[in-house]
Amino acid sequence: MNNKNGPNKQKKKTRIRVALFLVVIYLVVLAFMSFKPPSIAKVVYGNVASYFETQGMVVRNEKVVYSSKNGYIIKKLQENTRVPKGYKVVQMSNKESVGDLSYQLDAINEKIDIAENKQANGNGFTDDINKIDNDIKGLLSEIKKDARMGTFNITQRDINKLSSMLEKKNAIASDNPFVKDNVTKMENEKKDIEELIRNSYTYTKSPEAGIVSFYIDGYENINGDNISNYDVFNEKPQDNSSKDEGDFVNAGDPLFKIVDNYQWYIYIKVPSKEPALKNGENVKLNIHEKSLDARVVKLIKQNDGHCALLGLNQQYDDFVKDRFVKLKVVKNSDEGMMLPYKSIINANGKRYVYKYASNGIKKIEVKVLATDGDKAVVDSVDKLDGLKVYDEVINDKSAISKHLKTKE
Repeated sequence: MNNKNGPNKQKKKTRIRVALFLVVIYLVVLAFMSFKPPSIAKVVYGNVASYFETQGMVVRNEKVVYSSKNGYIIKKLQENTRVPKGYKVVQMSNKESVGDLSYQLDAINEKIDIAENKQANGNGFTDDINKIDNDIKGLLSEIKKDARMGTFNITQRDINKLSSMLEKKNAIASDNPFVKDNVTKMENEKKDIEELIRNSYTYTKSPEAGIVSFYIDGYENINGDNISNYDVFNEKPQDNSSKDEGDFVNAGDPLFKIVDNYQWYIYIKVPSKEPALKNGENVKLNIHEKSLDARVVKLIKQNDGHCALLGLNQQYDDFVKDRFVKLKVVKNSDEGMMLPYKSIINANGKRYVYKYASNGIKKIEVKVLATDGDKAVVDSVDKLDGLKVYDEVINDKSAISKHLKTKE
Protein backbone atom coordinates (compact mmCIF):
# COMPACT_ATOMS: atom_id res chain seq x y z
CA MET A 1 0.00 0.00 0.00
CA ASN A 2 2.80 2.38 0.97
CA ASN A 3 4.67 1.66 -2.29
CA LYS A 4 1.60 2.53 -4.28
CA ASN A 5 1.12 5.88 -2.46
CA GLY A 6 4.72 6.93 -3.08
CA PRO A 7 4.45 7.41 -6.85
CA ASN A 8 1.13 9.20 -6.42
CA LYS A 9 2.67 11.69 -4.02
CA GLN A 10 5.53 12.25 -6.41
CA LYS A 11 3.16 12.94 -9.30
CA LYS A 12 1.19 15.36 -7.16
CA LYS A 13 4.32 17.32 -6.26
CA THR A 14 5.32 17.46 -9.91
CA ARG A 15 1.94 18.83 -10.87
CA ILE A 16 2.22 21.51 -8.18
CA ARG A 17 5.68 22.53 -9.39
CA VAL A 18 4.42 22.78 -12.97
CA ALA A 19 1.46 24.86 -11.88
CA LEU A 20 3.68 27.23 -9.89
CA PHE A 21 6.03 27.54 -12.85
CA LEU A 22 3.17 28.40 -15.15
CA VAL A 23 1.93 31.02 -12.69
CA VAL A 24 5.39 32.58 -12.56
CA ILE A 25 5.59 32.59 -16.38
CA TYR A 26 2.15 34.17 -16.58
CA LEU A 27 3.12 36.89 -14.11
CA VAL A 28 6.34 37.61 -15.98
CA VAL A 29 4.50 37.82 -19.31
CA LEU A 30 1.84 40.02 -17.73
CA ALA A 31 4.47 42.32 -16.26
CA PHE A 32 6.29 42.49 -19.58
CA MET A 33 3.10 43.30 -21.44
CA SER A 34 2.19 46.03 -18.96
CA PHE A 35 5.64 47.66 -19.17
CA LYS A 36 5.70 50.69 -21.44
CA PRO A 37 9.07 52.09 -22.39
CA PRO A 38 9.31 55.89 -22.37
CA SER A 39 8.15 57.69 -25.51
CA ILE A 40 11.20 58.53 -27.56
CA ALA A 41 11.63 61.31 -30.13
CA LYS A 42 14.53 61.69 -32.52
CA VAL A 43 16.31 65.03 -32.87
CA VAL A 44 16.23 66.15 -36.51
CA TYR A 45 17.38 69.19 -38.44
CA GLY A 46 14.51 71.54 -39.25
CA ASN A 47 13.07 75.04 -38.90
CA VAL A 48 10.31 76.52 -36.77
CA ALA A 49 8.60 79.90 -36.77
CA SER A 50 7.95 80.83 -33.16
CA TYR A 51 4.95 82.87 -32.08
CA PHE A 52 3.16 84.04 -28.99
CA GLU A 53 -0.25 85.53 -28.35
CA THR A 54 -0.62 88.75 -26.41
CA GLN A 55 -2.55 91.98 -26.02
CA GLY A 56 -1.60 95.13 -27.89
CA MET A 57 -2.49 98.80 -27.95
CA VAL A 58 -2.81 100.55 -31.31
CA VAL A 59 -0.77 103.76 -31.28
CA ARG A 60 -1.29 106.26 -34.08
CA ASN A 61 -0.07 109.73 -34.97
CA GLU A 62 -3.44 111.46 -34.68
CA LYS A 63 -4.56 115.03 -34.22
CA VAL A 64 -7.90 115.94 -32.63
CA VAL A 65 -9.80 118.88 -34.16
CA TYR A 66 -12.12 120.85 -31.84
CA SER A 67 -15.20 122.94 -32.56
CA SER A 68 -14.55 126.70 -32.65
CA LYS A 69 -18.16 127.62 -31.77
CA ASN A 70 -21.50 126.31 -30.55
CA GLY A 71 -23.74 124.80 -33.18
CA TYR A 72 -25.41 121.83 -34.79
CA ILE A 73 -23.64 119.33 -37.03
CA ILE A 74 -25.41 119.55 -40.39
CA LYS A 75 -23.20 117.29 -42.45
CA LYS A 76 -19.95 115.36 -42.07
CA LEU A 77 -17.74 113.09 -44.16
CA GLN A 78 -17.90 109.33 -43.91
CA GLU A 79 -15.69 107.57 -41.38
CA ASN A 80 -12.29 106.46 -42.71
CA THR A 81 -12.25 109.00 -45.57
CA ARG A 82 -8.80 110.09 -46.76
CA VAL A 83 -8.60 113.88 -47.17
CA PRO A 84 -5.96 116.45 -48.16
CA LYS A 85 -5.00 119.39 -45.97
CA GLY A 86 -7.68 122.09 -45.79
CA TYR A 87 -10.57 119.82 -46.84
CA LYS A 88 -14.05 120.58 -45.45
CA VAL A 89 -14.82 117.77 -43.00
CA VAL A 90 -17.76 119.03 -40.90
CA GLN A 91 -20.51 121.53 -41.79
CA MET A 92 -22.22 123.25 -38.86
CA SER A 93 -25.04 125.75 -38.40
CA ASN A 94 -25.51 128.27 -35.60
CA LYS A 95 -29.26 127.66 -35.87
CA GLU A 96 -31.08 124.49 -34.98
CA SER A 97 -32.52 124.43 -38.46
CA VAL A 98 -32.23 126.45 -41.64
CA GLY A 99 -35.43 124.89 -42.91
CA ASP A 100 -37.31 128.21 -43.18
CA LEU A 101 -34.62 129.76 -45.33
CA SER A 102 -34.37 126.62 -47.43
CA TYR A 103 -38.15 126.62 -47.91
CA GLN A 104 -38.06 130.26 -49.01
CA LEU A 105 -35.23 129.51 -51.42
CA ASP A 106 -37.13 126.59 -52.93
CA ALA A 107 -40.25 128.75 -53.33
CA ILE A 108 -38.45 131.64 -55.05
CA ASN A 109 -36.65 129.21 -57.37
CA GLU A 110 -40.01 127.74 -58.37
CA LYS A 111 -41.44 131.20 -59.13
CA ILE A 112 -38.41 132.13 -61.21
CA ASP A 113 -38.71 128.88 -63.18
CA ILE A 114 -42.40 129.51 -63.89
CA ALA A 115 -41.80 133.09 -65.06
CA GLU A 116 -38.86 132.11 -67.26
CA ASN A 117 -40.82 129.23 -68.80
CA LYS A 118 -43.67 131.58 -69.60
CA GLN A 119 -41.27 133.98 -71.29
CA ALA A 120 -39.79 131.14 -73.31
CA ASN A 121 -43.27 130.06 -74.45
CA GLY A 122 -44.46 133.33 -76.08
CA ASN A 123 -44.57 135.52 -73.01
CA GLY A 124 -46.50 132.99 -71.03
CA PHE A 125 -49.34 135.42 -70.33
CA THR A 126 -51.80 134.00 -72.88
CA ASP A 127 -54.59 133.77 -70.31
CA ASP A 128 -54.18 137.45 -69.42
CA ILE A 129 -54.19 138.49 -73.10
CA ASN A 130 -57.25 136.32 -73.83
CA LYS A 131 -59.11 137.93 -70.94
CA ILE A 132 -58.32 141.44 -72.23
CA ASP A 133 -59.39 140.41 -75.74
CA ASN A 134 -62.69 139.14 -74.37
CA ASP A 135 -63.21 142.41 -72.46
CA ILE A 136 -62.48 144.44 -75.63
CA LYS A 137 -64.85 142.28 -77.67
CA GLY A 138 -67.54 142.74 -75.05
CA LEU A 139 -67.17 146.51 -75.05
CA LEU A 140 -67.17 146.69 -78.87
CA SER A 141 -70.21 144.40 -79.01
CA GLU A 142 -72.17 146.77 -76.76
CA ILE A 143 -71.16 149.79 -78.90
CA LYS A 144 -72.27 148.00 -82.12
CA LYS A 145 -75.52 146.95 -80.50
CA ASP A 146 -76.28 150.54 -79.50
CA ALA A 147 -75.47 151.69 -83.04
CA ARG A 148 -77.90 149.20 -84.58
CA MET A 149 -80.63 150.30 -82.25
CA GLY A 150 -80.02 153.92 -83.12
CA THR A 151 -78.94 154.73 -79.61
CA PHE A 152 -75.23 155.08 -80.45
CA ASN A 153 -73.83 157.10 -77.60
CA ILE A 154 -70.14 156.36 -77.04
CA THR A 155 -68.75 158.26 -74.10
CA GLN A 156 -65.26 159.42 -73.26
CA ARG A 157 -65.29 156.88 -70.49
CA ASP A 158 -65.81 154.08 -73.02
CA ILE A 159 -63.00 155.45 -75.18
CA ASN A 160 -60.63 155.65 -72.19
CA LYS A 161 -61.56 152.13 -71.10
CA LEU A 162 -60.94 150.73 -74.56
CA SER A 163 -57.67 152.60 -74.86
CA SER A 164 -56.51 151.30 -71.48
CA MET A 165 -57.27 147.70 -72.40
CA LEU A 166 -55.43 148.02 -75.70
CA GLU A 167 -52.37 149.53 -74.00
CA LYS A 168 -52.35 146.76 -71.38
CA LYS A 169 -52.60 144.13 -74.10
CA ASN A 170 -49.77 145.72 -76.05
CA ALA A 171 -47.62 145.90 -72.90
CA ILE A 172 -48.10 142.22 -72.16
CA ALA A 173 -47.75 141.07 -75.75
CA SER A 174 -44.65 143.18 -76.39
CA ASP A 175 -41.14 142.61 -75.00
CA ASN A 176 -42.79 142.86 -71.60
CA PRO A 177 -40.55 144.89 -69.27
CA PHE A 178 -42.97 143.99 -66.45
CA VAL A 179 -42.03 140.31 -66.64
CA LYS A 180 -38.32 141.09 -66.85
CA ASP A 181 -38.52 143.42 -63.87
CA ASN A 182 -40.39 140.80 -61.87
CA VAL A 183 -37.79 138.09 -62.63
CA THR A 184 -34.95 140.46 -61.76
CA LYS A 185 -36.63 141.26 -58.46
CA MET A 186 -37.01 137.57 -57.64
CA GLU A 187 -33.35 136.88 -58.59
CA ASN A 188 -32.22 139.60 -56.15
CA GLU A 189 -34.41 138.11 -53.44
CA LYS A 190 -32.87 134.69 -54.14
CA LYS A 191 -29.36 136.10 -53.70
CA ASP A 192 -30.35 137.61 -50.34
CA ILE A 193 -31.70 134.26 -49.10
CA GLU A 194 -28.60 132.40 -50.29
CA GLU A 195 -26.40 134.90 -48.47
CA LEU A 196 -28.36 134.33 -45.26
CA ILE A 197 -27.95 130.56 -45.62
CA ARG A 198 -24.21 130.90 -46.26
CA ASN A 199 -23.78 133.05 -43.18
CA SER A 200 -25.59 130.47 -41.02
CA TYR A 201 -23.09 127.71 -41.96
CA THR A 202 -19.48 127.22 -40.91
CA TYR A 203 -17.01 124.58 -42.05
CA THR A 204 -14.29 122.87 -40.04
CA LYS A 205 -11.39 121.83 -42.25
CA SER A 206 -8.67 119.21 -41.91
CA PRO A 207 -5.46 120.75 -40.49
CA GLU A 208 -3.36 118.23 -42.43
CA ALA A 209 -3.68 115.32 -44.82
CA GLY A 210 -4.73 111.93 -43.44
CA ILE A 211 -7.70 109.71 -42.62
CA VAL A 212 -10.77 111.16 -40.92
CA SER A 213 -12.18 109.41 -37.86
CA PHE A 214 -14.98 110.60 -35.60
CA TYR A 215 -14.13 108.14 -32.77
CA ILE A 216 -12.42 109.94 -29.89
CA ASP A 217 -11.28 107.78 -26.95
CA GLY A 218 -8.87 110.01 -24.99
CA TYR A 219 -5.69 108.13 -25.95
CA GLU A 220 -4.93 110.41 -28.91
CA ASN A 221 -2.14 112.19 -27.02
CA ILE A 222 -0.13 108.95 -26.68
CA ASN A 223 2.39 108.36 -29.45
CA GLY A 224 5.51 106.37 -30.17
CA ASP A 225 7.74 108.94 -28.45
CA ASN A 226 5.95 109.24 -25.10
CA ILE A 227 4.28 105.84 -24.62
CA SER A 228 6.91 104.73 -22.10
CA ASN A 229 5.46 107.35 -19.72
CA TYR A 230 2.13 105.52 -19.54
CA ASP A 231 1.08 102.23 -17.98
CA VAL A 232 -1.58 101.77 -20.63
CA PHE A 233 -2.47 98.14 -19.89
CA ASN A 234 -3.36 98.92 -16.28
CA GLU A 235 -5.12 102.23 -16.82
CA LYS A 236 -8.89 102.56 -16.76
CA PRO A 237 -10.30 102.33 -20.31
CA GLN A 238 -11.52 105.58 -21.83
CA ASP A 239 -14.99 106.09 -23.28
CA ASN A 240 -15.40 106.21 -27.04
CA SER A 241 -17.33 109.27 -28.20
CA SER A 242 -18.57 110.15 -31.66
CA LYS A 243 -20.70 113.07 -32.85
CA ASP A 244 -23.44 112.45 -35.42
CA GLU A 245 -25.31 114.70 -37.82
CA GLY A 246 -27.91 116.75 -35.94
CA ASP A 247 -25.95 116.66 -32.64
CA PHE A 248 -25.31 119.92 -30.80
CA VAL A 249 -21.68 120.67 -29.90
CA ASN A 250 -20.18 123.36 -27.70
CA ALA A 251 -17.14 125.39 -28.55
CA GLY A 252 -14.11 123.31 -27.51
CA ASP A 253 -15.80 119.93 -27.98
CA PRO A 254 -13.86 117.41 -30.11
CA LEU A 255 -15.33 117.01 -33.61
CA PHE A 256 -13.00 114.56 -35.34
CA LYS A 257 -9.39 113.51 -35.65
CA ILE A 258 -6.94 113.20 -38.53
CA VAL A 259 -4.89 109.98 -38.52
CA ASP A 260 -1.52 109.55 -40.21
CA ASN A 261 -2.01 106.23 -41.97
CA TYR A 262 1.52 105.95 -43.32
CA GLN A 263 3.14 105.11 -39.98
CA TRP A 264 1.52 103.63 -36.88
CA TYR A 265 2.46 101.34 -34.03
CA ILE A 266 1.29 98.51 -31.82
CA TYR A 267 2.51 98.46 -28.23
CA ILE A 268 2.56 94.88 -26.90
CA LYS A 269 3.24 92.93 -23.75
CA VAL A 270 5.93 90.28 -24.19
CA PRO A 271 5.24 87.21 -21.98
CA SER A 272 8.21 86.45 -19.72
CA LYS A 273 8.37 82.80 -20.82
CA GLU A 274 8.81 83.76 -24.49
CA PRO A 275 12.18 84.40 -26.16
CA ALA A 276 12.95 88.12 -25.98
CA LEU A 277 12.48 90.34 -28.99
CA LYS A 278 15.36 92.40 -30.32
CA ASN A 279 15.51 96.00 -31.51
CA GLY A 280 15.22 96.11 -35.28
CA GLU A 281 13.86 92.56 -35.50
CA ASN A 282 11.24 91.93 -38.18
CA VAL A 283 8.11 90.03 -37.15
CA LYS A 284 4.65 89.30 -38.52
CA LEU A 285 1.45 90.19 -36.69
CA ASN A 286 -1.86 88.37 -37.11
CA ILE A 287 -4.70 90.79 -36.30
CA HIS A 288 -8.31 90.07 -37.15
CA GLU A 289 -7.14 87.23 -39.43
CA LYS A 290 -4.88 89.56 -41.42
CA SER A 291 -1.08 89.21 -41.55
CA LEU A 292 0.93 92.43 -41.26
CA ASP A 293 4.66 93.08 -41.43
CA ALA A 294 6.11 94.87 -38.40
CA ARG A 295 9.47 95.90 -37.00
CA VAL A 296 10.60 96.18 -33.37
CA VAL A 297 11.18 99.91 -32.85
CA LYS A 298 11.67 100.08 -29.10
CA LEU A 299 11.90 97.74 -26.09
CA ILE A 300 10.49 99.14 -22.83
CA LYS A 301 10.80 97.58 -19.37
CA GLN A 302 7.69 97.78 -17.21
CA ASN A 303 7.01 96.79 -13.61
CA ASP A 304 5.37 93.50 -14.57
CA GLY A 305 7.69 92.58 -17.44
CA HIS A 306 8.81 94.17 -20.65
CA CYS A 307 6.94 95.59 -23.61
CA ALA A 308 7.80 96.30 -27.22
CA LEU A 309 6.77 99.03 -29.64
CA LEU A 310 6.26 97.63 -33.15
CA GLY A 311 6.16 99.90 -36.19
CA LEU A 312 3.88 99.20 -39.19
CA ASN A 313 2.97 100.86 -42.47
CA GLN A 314 0.22 98.45 -43.56
CA GLN A 315 -3.39 98.80 -42.45
CA TYR A 316 -6.31 96.51 -41.75
CA ASP A 317 -10.03 97.28 -41.76
CA ASP A 318 -11.10 99.66 -39.00
CA PHE A 319 -7.56 100.17 -37.74
CA VAL A 320 -8.41 103.86 -37.10
CA LYS A 321 -11.12 102.80 -34.61
CA ASP A 322 -9.33 99.95 -32.80
CA ARG A 323 -7.35 100.72 -29.67
CA PHE A 324 -6.79 97.48 -27.73
CA VAL A 325 -6.53 94.27 -29.74
CA LYS A 326 -5.59 90.63 -29.31
CA LEU A 327 -2.91 89.49 -31.71
CA LYS A 328 -0.35 86.82 -32.54
CA VAL A 329 3.32 87.78 -32.89
CA VAL A 330 5.15 85.48 -35.31
CA LYS A 331 8.94 85.70 -35.22
CA ASN A 332 11.17 84.84 -38.13
CA SER A 333 11.85 81.11 -38.37
CA ASP A 334 15.01 79.59 -36.87
CA GLU A 335 16.63 76.39 -38.08
CA GLY A 336 18.73 73.85 -36.28
CA MET A 337 18.14 70.86 -34.01
CA MET A 338 14.38 70.34 -33.87
CA LEU A 339 12.48 68.26 -31.33
CA PRO A 340 9.01 68.15 -29.70
CA TYR A 341 8.45 71.12 -27.43
CA LYS A 342 6.96 68.89 -24.73
CA SER A 343 10.30 67.08 -24.34
CA ILE A 344 11.79 70.27 -22.84
CA ILE A 345 11.78 70.59 -19.04
CA ASN A 346 11.99 73.93 -17.22
CA ALA A 347 13.94 73.88 -13.97
CA ASN A 348 15.49 76.73 -11.99
CA GLY A 349 15.19 79.14 -14.88
CA LYS A 350 16.95 76.79 -17.29
CA ARG A 351 15.73 74.36 -19.91
CA TYR A 352 16.74 70.73 -20.30
CA VAL A 353 16.09 67.63 -22.36
CA TYR A 354 16.80 64.02 -21.34
CA LYS A 355 18.84 62.13 -23.86
CA TYR A 356 17.92 58.45 -24.05
CA ALA A 357 20.66 55.90 -24.77
CA SER A 358 21.39 52.24 -24.14
CA ASN A 359 23.78 53.13 -21.33
CA GLY A 360 21.31 55.37 -19.53
CA ILE A 361 19.57 58.74 -19.51
CA LYS A 362 21.55 61.97 -19.63
CA LYS A 363 20.31 65.43 -18.71
CA ILE A 364 21.40 68.09 -21.24
CA GLU A 365 20.89 71.85 -20.96
CA VAL A 366 19.55 73.55 -24.10
CA LYS A 367 18.64 77.01 -25.29
CA VAL A 368 15.31 77.42 -27.11
CA LEU A 369 15.77 79.43 -30.30
CA ALA A 370 12.20 79.18 -31.60
CA THR A 371 8.97 77.36 -30.83
CA ASP A 372 5.47 77.24 -32.24
CA GLY A 373 4.13 75.44 -29.19
CA ASP A 374 4.39 72.05 -30.88
CA LYS A 375 8.00 71.87 -32.02
CA ALA A 376 11.11 73.74 -30.96
CA VAL A 377 14.50 74.52 -32.44
CA VAL A 378 17.17 74.33 -29.75
CA ASP A 379 20.89 74.80 -29.35
CA SER A 380 22.98 72.78 -26.94
CA VAL A 381 24.76 74.79 -24.24
CA ASP A 382 27.54 72.20 -24.15
CA LYS A 383 28.90 72.26 -27.68
CA LEU A 384 31.25 69.27 -27.18
CA ASP A 385 29.25 66.71 -25.27
CA GLY A 386 25.75 68.10 -25.66
CA LEU A 387 22.81 67.31 -27.86
CA LYS A 388 23.31 66.37 -31.50
CA VAL A 389 21.16 65.65 -34.54
CA TYR A 390 19.79 62.06 -34.54
CA ASP A 391 20.07 61.77 -30.75
CA GLU A 392 16.96 60.43 -29.04
CA VAL A 393 15.24 62.30 -26.24
CA ILE A 394 12.51 61.27 -23.83
CA ASN A 395 9.21 62.68 -25.05
CA ASP A 396 7.19 61.57 -22.04
CA LYS A 397 7.05 63.94 -19.08
CA SER A 398 5.76 61.21 -16.75
CA ALA A 399 8.77 59.05 -17.61
CA ILE A 400 11.07 62.02 -16.98
CA SER A 401 9.38 62.61 -13.61
CA LYS A 402 9.89 58.95 -12.64
CA HIS A 403 13.52 59.21 -13.68
CA LEU A 404 13.99 62.33 -11.54
CA LYS A 405 12.39 60.63 -8.51
CA THR A 406 14.63 57.60 -8.98
CA LYS A 407 17.70 59.83 -9.06
CA GLU A 408 16.59 61.47 -5.82
